Amino acid sequence: MKTPIYSISAILAIAAILYMSEPVKPPVKTFISGVITNPNSDSIKVYNQTHEFGARVNYKNEFKMSMQIDSADYFTFYDGNETTAIYLKPGECVKLSLDTEMFDETINYTNSEESTFLSKKFLIEEEYFKAVDMDSIYSLEDSLYFEFFSALENSFLTELNKLSNKDFINIETERINDMFSSAEDWRKAWEARNLALSVLPQPGEPAIDFTYPDINNNLVSLSDFKGQYVYVDIWATWCGPCVYEIPFLVELEKQYHDKNIVFISVSVDNDTNLEKWKVMIEEKGMGGVQLFASGWNSQIGNDYAISATGIPRFMLFDTEGNVMDTNAPRPSSDEIKAIFNEIL
Repeated sequence: MKTPIYSISAILAIAAILYMSEPVKPPVKTFISGVITNPNSDSIKVYNQTHEFGARVNYKNEFKMSMQIDSADYFTFYDGNETTAIYLKPGECVKLSLDTEMFDETINYTNSEESTFLSKKFLIEEEYFKAVDMDSIYSLEDSLYFEFFSALENSFLTELNKLSNKDFINIETERINDMFSSAEDWRKAWEARNLALSVLPQPGEPAIDFTYPDINNNLVSLSDFKGQYVYVDIWATWCGPCVYEIPFLVELEKQYHDKNIVFISVSVDNDTNLEKWKVMIEEKGMGGVQLFASGWNSQIGNDYAISATGIPRFMLFDTEGNVMDTNAPRPSSDEIKAIFNEIL
């Protein structure tokens, strides 16, 4: 007769064999496919803070992407120029279509009511602010000010509560509430911005001079170019809108290279990006005068209040070294060429 201990061992051994012989289940995948009319790039990207996935756009403007995610989460969809928010759940198959010439207005999702809501939410906000002068809104008395944003919050929540995904409704409700709880901070930031802008030199007043090293480490000042018009670009390599303007700036400089105007680009990258700055200048074929200011809180950043306006920031100075515009039109605009044609 076998002892109980041997019987138990045999049972455990058999159980282990059966367990190991079971097929391993493949990971659950999430799929996104779609069609992009007038694509901005030959690839698209879906990403958040912990994941990044990419796919090629074929000759029919179609793409298909598979990804493995552990839980439902918010993502950003990027087509090479513009972005939109989407919400993905493990195992679902989402289809989308869009036309980049009317990006947000044409996004259409299949099998993702959450992403459909996020696109509608953006359009609701865009329509709400279309005919609004925000300076007037920020100047309202408290009751009317908070009533203005409360109405927008209610519009979001009304649309949100049409969905069937209760978990998403709870998550998004909390996000919306958190966003509008900052309404008072928005007004304080507006007041701080106005204060910063109020001390900037006005048109006709002397510019605040600045001096920085160029790409060859020679010190160059704004005042060195008195007698010429000066168009200044404050930018950084990490700033997407700044990089977007570079080809237009390069073309603008070529068009006016024989005129009485100097183009100065001042990078507010940190010192850790010095080499990246040099490489980008070479790769993008950037001409003009390239200066490195060593950080956001540099003198030019503080003197010209970039914390209040952000970057890219373009400024125009006259031949006497006086301000013409501390928030001049961007190179990609038609307005700047009209101004150059008038003064040059």
